[in-house]
Amino acid sequence: MKAASSNVDMEGENSLGSGDNTTKNSHRHIVRNSILAGGMAGITSTVMFHPLDVIRTKIQSVSMSSLGTLPKAPTTAGAAGALKPCMGPMAVLSHTIKHGGYRSLYTGLSLPLGAQILYKATVFTINNITKEALVKLRTSHTDEERVQSYNLSLSDTFLCGALSGAINAFLFVTPIEFVRNQQIEQHTRAANKNNSPSSPSLPKNRASSLSAAGKARDVIHNTLQTHGISGLWRGAGVTVVRDGLGCGSFFVMFEIGKDFIAPLTSNGARDSFSVTLGAGALAGIGFWVAALPFDTTKTLIQTGKFDTFSETVLSSVTQDGVRKTIHRLFRGWQVALGRGAPAAAVTLGTYDFSFRFLKEL
Repeated sequence: MKAASSNVDMEGENSLGSGDNTTKNSHRHIVRNSILAGGMAGITSTVMFHPLDVIRTKIQSVSMSSLGTLPKAPTTAGAAGALKPCMGPMAVLSHTIKHGGYRSLYTGLSLPLGAQILYKATVFTINNITKEALVKLRTSHTDEERVQSYNLSLSDTFLCGALSGAINAFLFVTPIEFVRNQQIEQHTRAANKNNSPSSPSLPKNRASSLSAAGKARDVIHNTLQTHGISGLWRGAGVTVVRDGLGCGSFFVMFEIGKDFIAPLTSNGARDSFSVTLGAGALAGIGFWVAALPFDTTKTLIQTGKFDTFSETVLSSVTQDGVRKTIHRLFRGWQVALGRGAPAAAVTLGTYDFSFRFLKEL
């Protein structure tokens, strides 16, 4: 199965389009349009779906609270009215609103919202540029007049997507999600403390960056003072793996979705808006199926409960076995998939519309 045509127009220069790569002016327009359209798509998606990120993070942050390295359940997570590992998405939603109102569903929004232009522009632009470069590298010229075009395979699509996701994760996602997760964790701890007069503390070396007030600038200031700038990149390794595998799977599922959905439409066009939305939903599911275990581990590392991926997994396997560990790593899957499908459809739909609009300017 071929993933995209050799001119890297991403299906008629649609939502992932790069257009005519024969001139420098065209290339500059591709980058500009990718950046602007990506920013618009990211902001729209974040405003609509950030509350589900908050709920997912809260579910993940208490998923292993019964392990010996974490605060014991009877004192906080086990306290009446406190957030518990057994709570489902609706219970966590109710708990969050009860302890902060509907505004608490947008805890930690400011940095992710402001970073969306960086996030989506980086992913889409690097993905487009690497695909363009790969096609140019592998296109064979049989003679001066005949050119045998190269069609990108699904493995090529995965590679380009994984590279874009990994670079974005290291440069921008890790520090921004670290601050967001710290803010969400502070809200959870404050809510639990209100339900227990004897709320415990994490070990000092792990909890020090959690002691500041809930504003992003306070978390950043406290982390820089305590751990230096490297503290903001806590969990960078697992974040790179999460977004590398996730974005690779995202773009592969997007192409598979277009191949599957296009024949079901009236005109059979792979670049139609309806096909983009449907394939985008499948792409979102593909991302979270690949990324969710690493996302759970990242949350636990960035909220100070563990230090590394291996420590997280081995602690759970040693105490409760492989089966229960897998269950814990996929905690919040309902929210992740329930968010992933519509959010990806909105993201790619908005990107598609914005890119087409900017292309006509």
